[in-house]
Amino acid sequence: MATYDYKRASTQGGSGTRSDIAGPSPGKQTLTGQLPAVQRKVVAGAGTDGETGTDDVAFGGIVKSVTADDVPMVSDATKPKDSEVAKLKKTDQVRPVDLGVGSAFNKGAEGTGKTWWKVAVIKGPSVGKEGWVQVSNLGSILDVKNAGKLESTTKVGDGSVEVHTGQKLEREGADDGDNNFALTYKGKDADDAKWLQFIWREVVGVDDKGASTPVKETITTSGGTYDLTDNGAYDKFGKPAKNNYNTDCPDKANPFYETFGEADRTADSTKMIDLPGAAVSQVKGSFKGGAKKVASRAHFTTFLIKGRKVAFQTAIDIAWDFQKKEDADAPPKGAHTVSGSSEATALPATIAERLHDQYPAFKDIK
Repeated sequence: MATYDYKRASTQGGSGTRSDIAGPSPGKQTLTGQLPAVQRKVVAGAGTDGETGTDDVAFGGIVKSVTADDVPMVSDATKPKDSEVAKLKKTDQVRPVDLGVGSAFNKGAEGTGKTWWKVAVIKGPSVGKEGWVQVSNLGSILDVKNAGKLESTTKVGDGSVEVHTGQKLEREGADDGDNNFALTYKGKDADDAKWLQFIWREVVGVDDKGASTPVKETITTSGGTYDLTDNGAYDKFGKPAKNNYNTDCPDKANPFYETFGEADRTADSTKMIDLPGAAVSQVKGSFKGGAKKVASRAHFTTFLIKGRKVAFQTAIDIAWDFQKKEDADAPPKGAHTVSGSSEATALPATIAERLHDQYPAFKDIK
C-alpha cells in the first residue's frame, strides 16, 4: 500500500465504496488511482505518516478529537504536574500510540488514576508531538446518524459485543457511508482488546443458459492480495482454501484491523467499521466475458482478540446482485447476512494457517 496524505473519500453512485479522494481530513479511502475497484473502508494515512512517528503502531485507523482547550499532554503520566510537554487545543486531533495497558497509572496506583493514552498529535499547533493525555479529554470524530440493524449482542467475559449492519455515519460532519457494518466490544478490559478480520471473495457470472462461471483471478485490494474463490455458483457459496483467505490488513508487521481500517476507541470500548466494495472490476470483466448476470460476494470472519487470545467470532457475508451489465456502473448496496456470533477460544485451522503464513510473529494466536 502506498504512502499518502490524510484524505477523506466521497461516496460514489450509492455503492457504498470510496472511489475518489477529496478534502484535507482523515477518512476512508480506496486509492482508486492505485488499486482496482474492490477496496473497503481504510483510513487514509493510517500507520504510514512518517511525520508523526507512528509507523509501527497498531492504532493507525483511530483518530480522536480534543474536546477542550488547554488539555495537558505530559511525558510522564506518573508525574503529570511535572512533565507537561504541550497544552492541546479544542479540535486538535490525535492518534493513539500506546494505551498504557497494565500500567500502574491506569490502575489508580500512580498519577491521577484516570485513564491515560500516549498519543501523537496529527492536527493542530502541536502536530508531531507525542505524550500522554487523559482519555476523558478525547472525543470521537465519528457520528452515528443511524445505528442500522442490531444483528447480535453477545456476552464476552465481563463485557459484550454488538454487531450492527447498515450503519450510517458521518466523519467530521461529512458523509461516511450509509451501509457500514460495525462491531463494538464494551468491557473494562477493552484496552487490551483488538479486532482481527479475515476476508475471502467470489464473483460468479451466469450465461444465457443458466450456467455459473466463477471468476478465477488474484485480486489486490486495500486489505491485501489473495485469490478469488472459484468453486461456487451464482446461488451457492464456494468453499475457500487457505490462499483464498486474507488477513484483512495491509500492514506487513501487524495483522489487527485497527492498524489501518476505520476504528474508534474509548476507555472501555473498541469499535471497528467496514464498508466493502463490490469488486466492480471483476464484475465488469465477467459481463465482458458473456455473463448475463453476476453475483459478487465478500465473506468476513471477524475475531475479538484479548491480549493474544481469541475471545469472540462472527461471520458477515455481503452480497451484491448485478442483474445486467449496466448495474456495474451504479452498484446496488450490499446485502448483509450475519451468523455465528459467539464466544470463541480458537481460530479455525485454515484461517490460523493463513494468519501464520502472512504474520509469522503471531503464531501464538491460534
